Amino acid sequence: RLKDLAPFIFPMVEGSLDRFELFNGGYRVGAALGAIDKILSNHLGELVIAIRSLSAAMTADVNKLADDFDEQHVLCAMEVLNVAGNFRRDLRNFESGTRTRMKSLSERMVDFLGQEAEIGRIASAVKGGSMSVGSSFSLPDSLSVVDIDSYLSKVFCDDDQSHDEMNSSLTTLQRFAAVSDPSLAEAGLYPEAESGVKRLASSCHEFVFDVCSAVPRKHLNDLPQMAAWREGASTDAFDSYGTLPQQYITQVGEHMLALVQAFEPFASDPATLSLANEVMDGVQDVALQPWSEFVGAAGVLGSD
Repeated sequence: RLKDLAPFIFPMVEGSLDRFELFNGGYRVGAALGAIDKILSNHLGELVIAIRSLSAAMTADVNKLADDFDEQHVLCAMEVLNVAGNFRRDLRNFESGTRTRMKSLSERMVDFLGQEAEIGRIASAVKGGSMSVGSSFSLPDSLSVVDIDSYLSKVFCDDDQSHDEMNSSLTTLQRFAAVSDPSLAEAGLYPEAESGVKRLASSCHEFVFDVCSAVPRKHLNDLPQMAAWREGASTDAFDSYGTLPQQYITQVGEHMLALVQAFEPFASDPATLSLANEVMDGVQDVALQPWSEFVGAAGVLGSD
């Protein structure tokens, strides 16, 4: 259900762009993209909640999860990571498509504003007597659907009434489309959505870590009860702790080796591996909180 829930938002925001193009013709683009960005961000927030709820349900009983653990748990966790990777890829494609639309709208706006300025210049010249009505210039007998749409969009949606050929609406549209100078383009058309994807990726990282670390956590939870860790432990306890292989070390080691085999089916598929790579930024920080708690419990100073 999560795989189906994540991408369904994109047909909706595509429809929003269609309506913006139809009714606004490129005017007030900042407000339109901001609204779409908000829709995407809210949807991502719901996905984060869903994944955290799933993680909490699966890891509520660490001992049970550790006892039942098999490679299917790993593959399930990695599929959740793919949900985030697929969403980031879809968002990137959607943003690219948005820029293409903005470029098309800016070109149409340039043509219309140029035509409008030329008609205004001719009208002023005729009115001032510097050009006769019977000159070579003549108004068109009819207007195309595109011309009518451009005219109505400008009349009802344009906030800039200066009639300047390079008005603010066109400048804003070109900045989003990056048609004149790519270096001046907006870094991201949907910044809130991009931040939401990072939060989604982080929640997926934590979910994978919680699932894969269930077995080690079960065996390490008993460390404080070991005789060698207690105050006043005998010399024999310390000697046996340092010289004999401890059972929990063996169990954790076997689990780590088993994880390598569990990841092999996932890693052998280039398509799924490519999706996971989309959201691997910051994965090195996923274990910071557990290690911080461990260091704090150990009473180590200067651990920052």
